[in-house]
Amino acid sequence: MNATIGKPLTRIDSNLKVIGAATYAAEFQRPQLAYGVLIQSTIANGRVAKIDLSNAKSTPGVIGILTRENAPRFKPYPDNLTKNGAPGESRVPLQDDNVYCVGQHLGIVVAETLEQATHAASLVRIQYEEKSPLVSLSDANPVQPEKFIGREKLQAKRGDVNGGLATAAHRIDAVYSTPIENHNPIETTSTTAEWEASDRLLIHESTRGIKQLQKVISNSFGLPPENVRIICKFVGGAFGSKGFQWSHTLLAAAAAQLVQRPVKLTFTRSQMFDSAGQRAYTDQRFSLGADKTGKLVALRHATTTHCSPVSEYTEPCGNMSRMLYSCPNVEVSHQLVRLNLTTPCPMRAPGEAPGVFALECALDELAHKADIDPIDFRMRNYAEFNEFENKPWSNKKLRECYQRGAEKFGWSKRSKKPGSMRAADGSQIGFGMATAIYPAGQQKAGAIAVLTKTERSLYAARLTRSAPARTRPCRSSPPTLWEFPSRRSASNLATRNFQKRLIMAVPGLHPVLRRPSWVPAGS
Repeated sequence: MNATIGKPLTRIDSNLKVIGAATYAAEFQRPQLAYGVLIQSTIANGRVAKIDLSNAKSTPGVIGILTRENAPRFKPYPDNLTKNGAPGESRVPLQDDNVYCVGQHLGIVVAETLEQATHAASLVRIQYEEKSPLVSLSDANPVQPEKFIGREKLQAKRGDVNGGLATAAHRIDAVYSTPIENHNPIETTSTTAEWEASDRLLIHESTRGIKQLQKVISNSFGLPPENVRIICKFVGGAFGSKGFQWSHTLLAAAAAQLVQRPVKLTFTRSQMFDSAGQRAYTDQRFSLGADKTGKLVALRHATTTHCSPVSEYTEPCGNMSRMLYSCPNVEVSHQLVRLNLTTPCPMRAPGEAPGVFALECALDELAHKADIDPIDFRMRNYAEFNEFENKPWSNKKLRECYQRGAEKFGWSKRSKKPGSMRAADGSQIGFGMATAIYPAGQQKAGAIAVLTKTERSLYAARLTRSAPARTRPCRSSPPTLWEFPSRRSASNLATRNFQKRLIMAVPGLHPVLRRPSWVPAGS
């Protein structure tokens, strides 16, 4: 075995982050940099009748103001990024006067300093034709979305749920709700846009989707993708908020085009609540039934949640209920209501976090009603294979997890009566358990590295959906490239696997990420 395998490797980016030398999107400085501040809606539903910019324009330091009146005609977003439940807004900014939520971006003020831009934006006066907003699930008629991000079915059924419930010895009907949750990473969203030429755009952005953002920007401005360069060296947290298109990037680029200078637009902390997506409110209704032995005979999980008027994304709460436990009769459904709220998007375990929480609460309630220990109840309903897809598990050790957890935490010593355990000072002790699950999808992935002949250092690695199973040179001089196929579910796993194999293939190679002299800065 190669001597390198198995030895700990220092993370390439760790030292820079620890000493404060990592450069995040808002920290890049460009020549003649100007600062942008958003103009935002103060109503949730209606249209803009008039925008008065007179006071803002006369403020010292103001360079330009972009609104509906002078915005470029953006091309629509690609359908595959907005349709069929995709997590992105379908509305391109500043193309009409409609208002769909509080905080909607209605323009951007550009000034010499951030303080001047902030003051000028506060002087903008907007007149609206206001409508009554839809803000609760009961305010509008729901629709039944077909798929989650165009892939997973949101309406699923097997067996006879009503028949199973009718014959159940033990049954519970319960409703669980989860609130709106907002992304709040340490680093707020930031964009610096600079037109290097009339047809070439450079953007420093805090994003987890560089290629997707490149596609959105190039499409909106009618540019070749290779003429839009997105740079994101570090991401200071995202939780889902930085993986999809939001209007601020287009606005920053359009503002830079308007004033013919680089423009930096950075969200305030409060703008992370209205401009960067959120996890939607969910209402989840359960009907569960078990026979006398504690075996599930029916499970119904009906979710109602919301999207915005300009999105189709659905929080897929019921998808794990289809297969986590063994049950012959299962029905999972999702209803979606369009509300005048911030556009929801995936946020750390989308669907699994609120959905499995509710499922596990329902399991506990049914176990209590049947007078069966919660762990024992889950053991009796252990799924030996994926009953939704009728496929075997690639690997599953959940039974062993239950057993080890019960042993380590002294489960056998707990009092079965809810609320009965007390500490010496009389305070109540909670003692419970729950199952957590998260999907691990697989797809073909590969990595590409460019090596200098002199430094023999790893310069770059990127993921492709399919890398050819061969080794070949990239260019004649000076670098050499190797491609290795790798089947992994996530890019970081494929890259790490690739690095190990590359180290084995190239004696003396060290995984140090740095830019050779022949590569342009910022590449």
